[in-house]
Amino acid sequence: MPRLLGVDLDSRKLRMVAAELRFRTVRHLKSGEVLLGEDKKEWLGELTQVLRQWKEEFSPDGVVIGLPLHYFSSRLIHMPLMAREDLRRALHFELEKHLPLPVDEYVFDFLMAKGLNDVRTLVFSVKKDVVNDLHKAVTDAGMELVSIRSRTIDLLNNMAETGDEKRIKGIFINASDDDYEMAAIEDDGVVFMKRIPKDSDLAEELDHSLQQFPGKVYASGEFEQLTLERFAPRKAQVYPPYALLSSYAKRKKFVLEFIPPELVRQKKDYYPYAVAGLAGAAVVFFLLTGFVTYLKDVYTLNTIESQIKAIQTRASGVIETRKKLDAVQGERRALVDFLDRSNIAIKALNDLSRTIPVDSWIINLTLDDKGGVELEGFSRKTSDVVLILEKSGLFKSISFSAPIISREGEERFSLKLEVKEK
Repeated sequence: MPRLLGVDLDSRKLRMVAAELRFRTVRHLKSGEVLLGEDKKEWLGELTQVLRQWKEEFSPDGVVIGLPLHYFSSRLIHMPLMAREDLRRALHFELEKHLPLPVDEYVFDFLMAKGLNDVRTLVFSVKKDVVNDLHKAVTDAGMELVSIRSRTIDLLNNMAETGDEKRIKGIFINASDDDYEMAAIEDDGVVFMKRIPKDSDLAEELDHSLQQFPGKVYASGEFEQLTLERFAPRKAQVYPPYALLSSYAKRKKFVLEFIPPELVRQKKDYYPYAVAGLAGAAVVFFLLTGFVTYLKDVYTLNTIESQIKAIQTRASGVIETRKKLDAVQGERRALVDFLDRSNIAIKALNDLSRTIPVDSWIINLTLDDKGGVELEGFSRKTSDVVLILEKSGLFKSISFSAPIISREGEERFSLKLEVKEK
C-alpha cells in the first residue's frame, strides 16, 4: 500500500496529511499545520525541512501538492469540438494571445464543458518556475513529487462526492487564508473561476454570480454567519490536503495536473512482456501436452499390436479367439484415427510457428480434426501475415472471420484457414 503526503501550500500556512492509499480509498494517518514566515523566498526551504521530518516518521512514497488559485492564471476559451489531445495541441498556440510570457514558460491543463457548437475550455496556467521550485524542494527532501494540483478544484470534487446530488450546479466558494476562491458550475462542467479579496462584499459577488450561473451555493471554509443565513449554502468541511489525496487516488470528475512530462519518473511498462511470456508459455504447454499425448498413443498402439500378434499366434480358429482379435483390431483402428488427427493439430501448430512473423502474436488458436484452423492475434500489419501464410504453401482457404481492429499502431485480426494435406 503506497503512502503519500498531501500538502496544501496556502499563503500563510502549510497544511499536511499523511495517508495510505488502499484500492482508491484514503486511510488517514496524521494531519499537521506549519506557519510560514513572512519572507516568501524562504518558503521552499521551510517546505523541504518539514518534508524531511515527515519522511523520517512515515517513509512516504510520494508527495501531492495543491496550490491555491492565486498561483494560476485561468481563462475561458471557446474552441472547436475535437479530441482532448488535439485540443491540448491547439491550446498551445491559442494561449499565446492570453499569457504575458511565452507559452513554453508555463505548464497548463484544462477542463472541458461542451457547448452547442464548441467546447468551453477553462484553461489553468502556472509558471514553470513555480513547478520547478516545488519539484526541487521535494527532491531535496529525498522524495518524489507525484502530482501538482489545483486545491480549489479538488475541494470542489470532494463537495460533489459528499453531497447527495448526482450533479451540482451553481456557485462553489472556498474561504482561504487571504481571499475567496469562486467557481461556477453548469451542467457540463466548470466554466468560470475567480478570486475575491477578503475585504470585498461577498454577498454582492454571490448575487451577481448567481444571476449569471443560476443554481445553489456550495461552500468550504469559514464564512460570516450573515452570509450563511442569507444564501443557506451546502457546506462540506473537507481538510484541503485530504481533498488533494482523495482526488488523486479516486480520479475524480474534474482533474487538473501540472507536472510536465520531463519531471515525471518514467515507469517501465511490463504489460507487453507479460503478454508475450504468457503467450509463449501457452504455446510451449500446448506443444508439450500434444507431444506427451502422442507418445502415450504410440505406446498404447504398440502394446495393442503386440497383443494382436500374441492372439494371432495362439489362435486356432476358435470363434471366441476370433472375436477377441476383431475387438482388439477395432481398438487399433480407433487409436490410429485418433493419432492421425493428433498429427494434423501438431502439424498445423508447427507450420504456424514457423510461418507467423516475429512481430506478430497469436493469442487464441482453435484446431479441429479435419485441419481447420481459427486464430486471433496482434500484428503491426495484418496484410503481411496473410501474404506470408499464402506464400508458405502450407495452408489454404485463408479468410477473415472478423473485421480488423486497429489501436495504437497494432492491428487485431481473426483468420480462418485449413492445413493442406500432404
